[in-house]
Amino acid sequence: GEKKLSDSWSSMYIELHESESFFSPDKMKEQYEAIDEYIEYHREKGRDVSVGVHVPFEHFDLADPDPVSRRIAIEDAKKCIEIAGYARSSGASSVYVVMHAYGDMAEKGRYLEIMKESVRELLPLAEKYDVNLRYENCYGNYIASSPDDLRAVIDGISHPRFGFILDLSHWMLAYNIKGGSEDFVLDRFLELSPDYFHVSDADGVIGEGLLIGEGEIDWDMVKEGLDRLKHDRDIILTSEAKSQHLLDYAGTVSYTHLTLPTN
Repeated sequence: GEKKLSDSWSSMYIELHESESFFSPDKMKEQYEAIDEYIEYHREKGRDVSVGVHVPFEHFDLADPDPVSRRIAIEDAKKCIEIAGYARSSGASSVYVVMHAYGDMAEKGRYLEIMKESVRELLPLAEKYDVNLRYENCYGNYIASSPDDLRAVIDGISHPRFGFILDLSHWMLAYNIKGGSEDFVLDRFLELSPDYFHVSDADGVIGEGLLIGEGEIDWDMVKEGLDRLKHDRDIILTSEAKSQHLLDYAGTVSYTHLTLPTN
C-alpha cells in the first residue's frame, strides 16, 4: 500500500479527550484495553509511546465556584489521572493529564484561585501514579488564556508535576480575538517555558485545529521561537491518521509525538 508519513515516526502520542460518560466500569475497561492495544502495536514497531488524557469540560469545571459541581470535576480529573497512570504501567514512556478552566472574566481572580485549589488537590494522586499535570492555554471565556494569567497559575502552583502545554492553534485565536495585542504575541507565551506543544493551524477567531498550512500561523516565526528555547521540547503534531478504536468512545484524536531539535 501507499507509505504514510507515520510509517517513519520513531515515537507516537495519543490523547484521550474524556467525557463524564466514559468513567463507568465498562468504559474504563474499554479504555484500558485500547491503551494496551495501542502501546503494544507501536512498541512492536520499536516506537516510544506517550499518552495524554484531557479532563472533561462539557458540564463541570475545576474552577466552578459551586462546591458540588467542582467536586464532580475534581473526581473526574482523578479518573483521568488513574487512566494516565494505567498507561504508564502498561508501558507508555510519558504520560500527562491536560486541563483548562472556564469562568466569569469579570471575576477572573476568584476563578483562578479556585482552579489552583483544585490542582493542589490533584497533585498527591498525580505523584502516586507518576503522572504530570499540564495546563493548556485557551481563548474566549477560558481563564488563564493570557501570558500574565498563565504565569499566575504556574507560579501559584509551583510544583514539579505541574506545567504548561502551549496550544498554538488556541494562541492564534486568542491573539486574533485581542486584535493583535502585544500582550498576546507568541514570545510572551514562550517565556513561560512550555514543555509540550499542541501544533495545529488556526484561522480568524473560530477556526481552530486546522492542519498545518491551512490557516494563518507563521510557521517560520514559530520555528524561530522554538530555536530560542535552547533545548528540546515535545512537539505534538496533528496527524492525518486517526485511531478509530479509541475515537469510537473516547473522542480521541491521534497525534504524532515528536521531539523537535532546537539549536
